[in-house]
Amino acid sequence: MSFPKISIITPSFNQGQYLEQTIDSVLSQGYPNLEYMVVDGGSTDNSAEIIRKYEKHLTWWVSEKDNGQSHAINKGLRRATGQIINWINSDDYYEPHALKSVVEAFENPQVTMASFRANVIGLQNRISRGTDIFRESLPKTIAYTRIDQPETFFRSEAVAKMGLLNENLHYCMDKEWLLRYFLHFGIEGAINVDNVILNFRYHEDSKSVSANDKFEVEADCIYSQYAKNVGHERAFKWLSKSCQSSDEIELEIPHTSLLEKYGLSILDYTMFKRFIETYEKLDKQNALEIERCINYDSLSIHDQKQIKLLVSRIRHIPRSLLSFFRRLKRVGV
Repeated sequence: MSFPKISIITPSFNQGQYLEQTIDSVLSQGYPNLEYMVVDGGSTDNSAEIIRKYEKHLTWWVSEKDNGQSHAINKGLRRATGQIINWINSDDYYEPHALKSVVEAFENPQVTMASFRANVIGLQNRISRGTDIFRESLPKTIAYTRIDQPETFFRSEAVAKMGLLNENLHYCMDKEWLLRYFLHFGIEGAINVDNVILNFRYHEDSKSVSANDKFEVEADCIYSQYAKNVGHERAFKWLSKSCQSSDEIELEIPHTSLLEKYGLSILDYTMFKRFIETYEKLDKQNALEIERCINYDSLSIHDQKQIKLLVSRIRHIPRSLLSFFRRLKRVGV
């Protein structure tokens, strides 16, 4: 078995209660060709003390004020020299032999991205499904882009094309990063591996919980700019409504052949996703407004049938009755 260099970055800020377990989970992998960096944002708790305890095993570390998580990760990405690259946040930790599973996935030279699974612990207890890849549709994959970031690793050649994280983004920087990956590489070199390699903490202080609504707004900001870029006026108009600050987020949209080919379809699927989410909230008026933004021909036959069915329900079934049927469904009646 060969041992390609793996670069791991841990961004952290005032996470001393979790940080040591994270660092130990990386170092205890016993991986012989590891480049591990810890980037602390000038914590005021015991984080620096914990890092110093392990500094002889670290490739590099720093504790200084930064401009947020994206900035901290970029400090590490600029220094990363590994053939396989990822970051792990300071409240997550690896399972034993995680990096062994990662290396095995990348033994296939065609693989440029490998996504694994994680135990989600804390406020939720479940196993993650891994980063979403819809094998039947690149536009749907890009529109639905959802990354299980700590358990998704990239080959360095892919990272070189993707570039650094957008430091204007504070919630969806990994989502936007993955979006760039798909626009450069498509889905052919991306794989899902069923191994559980990580423990993801879902707690009240995590951004996934405390700022959940901000993720949706920032995602709309991203896709609104893509809609404007590819000329999907209806999608741009709707997405911009929920993102008044979209002009403040500067995106470097990669002008790839895949964007040129699938740009409009990507936005149709983006609106299809928002339609489904809005329907689930029983917001009938908004759902119908979104539906008018969608060119059905961009969707698969299955998804065309689904949206037609849901639109028919919205138009002909009272909201109270829809809500009643959904409650029955939840309890398994």
